[in-house]
Amino acid sequence: MFVRYLPGELTLFHVGQVSVLTSWDYGFAGRCFGPVSTEELRALITQSSLPRAAFVRQAGAGLWYPGNVVAELLDEEADWPPAGAGFRDIPAGPWARFWARSLDMMIATLACTLTAMVGTSLFNDGEAAGLVARSMVFSAIAYPLTAVVINVLSQALSGGTIGKAIFGITVGNRDRQRDVAFFFRRELFVWLAGNAAYIPLAAFIANILQYLRLRKGENASYDGNSTFVIGRPSRVRIIAGCLVMATFASKVVFPLLFRLATR
Repeated sequence: MFVRYLPGELTLFHVGQVSVLTSWDYGFAGRCFGPVSTEELRALITQSSLPRAAFVRQAGAGLWYPGNVVAELLDEEADWPPAGAGFRDIPAGPWARFWARSLDMMIATLACTLTAMVGTSLFNDGEAAGLVARSMVFSAIAYPLTAVVINVLSQALSGGTIGKAIFGITVGNRDRQRDVAFFFRRELFVWLAGNAAYIPLAAFIANILQYLRLRKGENASYDGNSTFVIGRPSRVRIIAGCLVMATFASKVVFPLLFRLATR
């Protein structure tokens, strides 16, 4: 198969078959646009108006592909669809990702709290000051380890976390990497680059910077050009997920944290 460009259209020639692609959809940060013509899409790419993490597909049907892959298609002879895995949807918006990650962090906090309670009970010498110090140490060590283990195992086994499943988003990779090693590396980078190792002020700044990147249609700094968080959850699903998260926090997580603090 070879590709030839004609004014206003992209023509793909097969032996005994001709397919003309005259329009495209593109989307990023949970928002979809189009259809646009091939010339308009080419202009968006040339003018750098198409965000680097935007996805593109044939208008109305088919899998989505990263914009940088389609840019190569529009600049040189190539096959369609491009080599590598396509995606069933466009990159998720920053708020869907925020709420999903928040719920996952609550679940990790619950596991961490239980671990801290067991640890301080095993090494309780009856001194209040020592008990508080040990609780803080156990919590500081257990939280990142617990969060990484829970998120890595759940994604490697089921393809997602509890938070992502509730809010309707998934992690996708063009190379189809879905093993424990891949998710471990990603969670480690999320912990360091996305959350600044949960250092209070630094974590807040890191989250803001990642939000601004996602809002502009860029990928998160820890995901590079091949890994994307995919999905467009409805407003109803977002509200329902937030209600689940609020109930879980008020009925389970906060009471346990209060119990640990008052021991």
